[in-house]
Amino acid sequence: MRKQNKSLTIKKLSKEYRAKRLDFELLIQRKDNIWDLKRKTRLINSILLDYPIPPVYSKTENINGKEVKHFLDGKQRLTTILGFINDEFKLDKNIEDYNEEIIAGKYFSQLSDEVKDKIMSHSIDVVSLDNVSDDEIVEVFDRLNNGVSLNNIEKTRPLMGIDMTQYLGTVCEHSFFKDKINISNNARNRYGDQEVALQSIKLIHEPESGLTAKDMQYFIKYLKGNPVKENLKSTLDGSLFYLNEAFPNKEKYLKKVNVPVLIKVVVDLFREGKRGSLNPEDFKAFCDKFFNNIDEDYKSASISGSAKKENVQKRYNLFKNELYKEFNIG
Repeated sequence: MRKQNKSLTIKKLSKEYRAKRLDFELLIQRKDNIWDLKRKTRLINSILLDYPIPPVYSKTENINGKEVKHFLDGKQRLTTILGFINDEFKLDKNIEDYNEEIIAGKYFSQLSDEVKDKIMSHSIDVVSLDNVSDDEIVEVFDRLNNGVSLNNIEKTRPLMGIDMTQYLGTVCEHSFFKDKINISNNARNRYGDQEVALQSIKLIHEPESGLTAKDMQYFIKYLKGNPVKENLKSTLDGSLFYLNEAFPNKEKYLKKVNVPVLIKVVVDLFREGKRGSLNPEDFKAFCDKFFNNIDEDYKSASISGSAKKENVQKRYNLFKNELYKEFNIG
């Protein structure tokens, strides 16, 4: 890994952004934690007062002869600055005057040339990392954000590649994932929904496997050379429609430890040609009964070490066997 420090003016960064030489969608980035107006204004105020601003970090890639900076850290700072100079928001009404000029409640275009020049000439320190591997990117991002360590899916995403990440995003846009599974907003902002989707795909693809972090990394490496097949995507899509119909509302038990099992069992119904044996309403009624009076063996397999192979298999087999027994599905 080679590191290079460079100071770029906001004017220069704006020019590169318009030329599509800046990219803020690197896979390791967390979902947008949108800054409110007060926080955005505070950053612009810091620029005007020459207060220090932390450096931003990027990796450089040559795409079709054009050098593009992919940002690992500093996305919110840069998008706030670029958004302001493009008149995407006006300054908070409580910001102090600058050099006796009232700037509160104004867009960039409404500021005097003096204030505009002050902002555009301000330099941002950019640390460029070259010849950097995916594993090194994960390590750098983890260290830069050492107040909040990366979780397993955040470490896995950079290894997945664009196509798989986009597919997981599509799965998580399905109504069942968006509106029905019981995941907090904070977990979603850290790709917890994509982790559940990826675990579900793994359980469908490798029914006798575990879902530990190590298991998932092996699976991702496998997928790089063996992309998810269209027939699996189609079956998963149909299963999600079935589950969305089964659950009109979010249920407490539709959480991370249970959802992959439910999805896998519904996929089994489709693949075994037994979907007609069980309508969505009856499936929901069974789930209510099963999870409100949960089997002790299932409960013990859902606590410590729930992602281990033996516990995943125990939950899957207990749920499927009880379901098939209840409705005489042979």
